[in-house]
Amino acid sequence: MRINELLLEASALDLGKVTKYPERAQKFFDLINQGHTFQTDAGPVQLDKSNIARLKPLLVKTNVGTGIRPTVLTTDGETILMSKIHYDDAAFGGKGKSYTGAAQLKPHPTFGHQNPEDPDTAITPELALKLGAFLSGQLNEKIQANNFLDQQGEVGKAVKNIANQIANGQVPLIPQLPANQLGPILNDAFEYLGPMQLIFGTANFENSEAFFEHIGSDLKDLVVYFPGAVNHPVADSIALTNRKTDNTIYLSSKGGKSGKGAPSSVSALIMPESMKKSIGKEPAVTFINLLQEYKKGKRPAWRQPFEAANWIHSNYPGSLGAIEQFMPFEEDLMTWLASTWKNQNKGVPTSPRQFPKQFQPLASLVAKNTKGSDAALFYNIRYYVFLCIREAVNSGQAVPEFSKRMLEILGENYVSLATKAVGKPGVGHYVTTAKWPSKMGGRITIERKDGPAKWGASINWLLN
Repeated sequence: MRINELLLEASALDLGKVTKYPERAQKFFDLINQGHTFQTDAGPVQLDKSNIARLKPLLVKTNVGTGIRPTVLTTDGETILMSKIHYDDAAFGGKGKSYTGAAQLKPHPTFGHQNPEDPDTAITPELALKLGAFLSGQLNEKIQANNFLDQQGEVGKAVKNIANQIANGQVPLIPQLPANQLGPILNDAFEYLGPMQLIFGTANFENSEAFFEHIGSDLKDLVVYFPGAVNHPVADSIALTNRKTDNTIYLSSKGGKSGKGAPSSVSALIMPESMKKSIGKEPAVTFINLLQEYKKGKRPAWRQPFEAANWIHSNYPGSLGAIEQFMPFEEDLMTWLASTWKNQNKGVPTSPRQFPKQFQPLASLVAKNTKGSDAALFYNIRYYVFLCIREAVNSGQAVPEFSKRMLEILGENYVSLATKAVGKPGVGHYVTTAKWPSKMGGRITIERKDGPAKWGASINWLLN
């Protein structure tokens, strides 16, 4: 039986399932806080932390009425029924099957650093220390004494061994473990092991001398903080702060087969006030602002690529390739897509002839250009539009200043870390490369990290 079939057999995470035992509601909130990936029929999702305050009055009740169907907001800004999420017994502390299939190695559950009561509170080094932070030079010590990692079996032992190697100035070996155990190490544990390579000098970093001068301190003397929610949209792992100057360096640490890391959402970036003055005047800034309008439900997340394509067609006509013949996308198409998406559980079109007659030529083009996809043709419509946008922007045919403006948004206090597994387990190594984009240059491209079936996934950026 395939994993997808197992997922479909999993019971729904409905109101009754969560409130069956008093501790389950709190566990649900903890999973949301930890950035847990929940499975749904449409693919994996993560839930926005705003759900906690909204659902708490309902889920803590012991005798809830029937017929109540709560909705949840995903981090992509999409609203779905809570019952569309699959209940994962192992994730909730039971002994049943886990549909995540991986050890928990992410920074926040590993180190347990707290968040301030007020999410808008500025994190000073002193406050971070009160919340559980420590000096970055103590990373190995904290990892070796970590009880949470001890609970992760052989994978946790491997993480501790890798940390020891890094602390001893070595580029760490890939452990001899099954592939499904190596995945969480590269994708999750290297959110802190990658920064540890930077701190202990085993990462590749071309412009390191200028960077060290900029931060004004030995990296090992900086405060390192692993909160559940970092107050910086691209610092998904940690922030290093100089206690003398309060200068904070935000790190995004990613792992992946390409060594480039994983794409991040354009919607999550904060545009400087000085740059906002150029909205409507400068194309690149206007385009970035358009993408950000879909942050946290300001507009329906699924519409993002369609409206971005319309904007590109209007400002850079002829740059979208084969799909240009169907531009601009009219509201009748948007209405039909919205209705079909809303009723997706009744089935979605899988061939051009199942589309309304006026949309069949578009569906035929998409079918021709997405051969081999495992997703239904309906989902590939949106995905193909994204592919056309990616080609137009990344080739420079549209929004040629996109990369330059994105680098300016990241600023000089942002460092990107990407870890790649080079070689085979037992003999290969984890190689981490650090980039300081505002000083070193680099190029930011349009990307997407999720497949077609994740209908509400955002357009993302990737530093090359």
